[in-house]
Amino acid sequence: MPESDAEREAEWVRGIQRGDNAAFEALFLAYYERLVRFAYGFVKMRSAAEEIVQDLFLTVWTRREQWAVHGAVQTYLYAATRNHALNWLRHGGTEQRWVASVVDGDDVRAVLPRSAPANERVELAELDEAIRQAIDRLPPRSRETFILSRQHYLSYEEIAQVMDVSVKTVQEQIWRALRTLRVSLASWLE
Repeated sequence: MPESDAEREAEWVRGIQRGDNAAFEALFLAYYERLVRFAYGFVKMRSAAEEIVQDLFLTVWTRREQWAVHGAVQTYLYAATRNHALNWLRHGGTEQRWVASVVDGDDVRAVLPRSAPANERVELAELDEAIRQAIDRLPPRSRETFILSRQHYLSYEEIAQVMDVSVKTVQEQIWRALRTLRVSLASWLE
């Protein structure tokens, strides 16, 4: 009988706490790309997002003996990534982002999924850009809530834990985001 995701992740945590490299690698591989995309939503630079997530995993490994996860591992990792990204922004991220923008011109393409066949690329690229711009125009809390829900598939309860708000607040933010996106993308929905 296959074990559940929660059981597998709990085993990874116990393994990491014991110094098991394989458990750490499994956790890293399971979450790295998702967390980079999430961090990118805050910092808008692929290299900075990767650095944030790598620092998070380095912290997990170096403090593995004291590392305690209360609740879902996924919730812990998203909350920690969010906190690391916000700290990065507070501590000089704006200047670092400007300097690196010259080097990281392909950041958006680096985190977006690959496009469809050639005959659909132009239309999909335009739709992709319209969606990205509409999401970027959302108020910060609504944008973060929407991204956690729709792009990272966290439940409302998990989002509430990550953002340290009530489930009702999450529901309200999602409702507002969807209402705003419907208006912004009305021409695409016809």
